[in-house]
Amino acid sequence: MSIWGKRRQAIYLLAILGAVAVIGVAGFFAFKPSPSCFDGKQNGGETGVDCGGACLRVCLVGVQPLQVSWTRVFPISSGSYYVIAVVENPNAGIGIEHLPYTLRLTDDSGLLVTTREGETFVNPREKLVIFEGGITTGARVPTRASITFGSNFDWRRLSLDKPALSVEKRSFSNEGKPQLVVAVTNNSIYDLAQVKLPVIMSDRSGNAFAGSSTVIDHLAKSETKTVVFTWPSPFAALPASIDVYPRVNLFSLPQ
Repeated sequence: MSIWGKRRQAIYLLAILGAVAVIGVAGFFAFKPSPSCFDGKQNGGETGVDCGGACLRVCLVGVQPLQVSWTRVFPISSGSYYVIAVVENPNAGIGIEHLPYTLRLTDDSGLLVTTREGETFVNPREKLVIFEGGITTGARVPTRASITFGSNFDWRRLSLDKPALSVEKRSFSNEGKPQLVVAVTNNSIYDLAQVKLPVIMSDRSGNAFAGSSTVIDHLAKSETKTVVFTWPSPFAALPASIDVYPRVNLFSLPQ
């Protein structure tokens, strides 16, 4: 083969290799996975691994932990109790869609009587009341309660404001079985479902001595519903204050 023939052959070979390289590079970028909030990498403008940036999941840097104001156990009848925990989320714009928790009930000696596990949600800048009723302990008498939170949860961003719910305390009677009647109005622009309605009654010193909780399955916009709370026996004194804390899971609403 002549020198010119060998040169032409080399040129053709280089051209083919170049075309293959171009196609390979183009294919790589065409089929390369796009950055996502679930790929286990810090990419796409994220400020942490799969958090921050465009991700709903919030990086923990700068997030203030939940603050437990108090947790107490209350008797219903012999061997039956309920627990109330008051928790505050000091963070604006972020909450928790699924928060697992464990309640521990102990006796005067600090010995564990029983536990109760549950799950709730946390809205931004919210003072939330966790109520667990129907806790049976047999012959053992719990006198203290504490709450701890599981580690399997994520802080997420929320742009919604709390729904406009108003509560009017209609009446309270301490005769026979104590009864509290309240009216709840949905002043929001949308219907609400699963409206939690915990209530706490306190004495003149601000100490809670009773509480309860119920759920309104559906509350249409502009609708008012009457809710009745009852207790099994009269209280030693009338409550100095009655506080109702209506709650709606903002994560369940259209974002």
